[in-house]
Amino acid sequence: MYVDNWNYYYSIGIGDLKSLFYDGPYSQLSTLKLKGSMNEPKGSTFTRCEVTLSAKRGLLDERRNPPISIGSLDSYGSLLKAYI
Repeated sequence: MYVDNWNYYYSIGIGDLKSLFYDGPYSQLSTLKLKGSMNEPKGSTFTRCEVTLSAKRGLLDERRNPPISIGSLDSYGSLLKAYI
């Protein structure tokens, strides 16, 4: 992937104590979105791609059963989008 555009987002807010996703009084989220053109694999029908990396404090320490989804992969024509 050749990156030709990127965006960083950070938010902090009041957490929802009834939610499974927030374990304290505050919620913090940060994301990094990379956009660019695909260079591998050669001959792929996907020529553009977007990868969003999302982070939440303490995520690696969480133990849930069943486990929470860690991302998604979608395609729209020649665009391949990943959320991790």
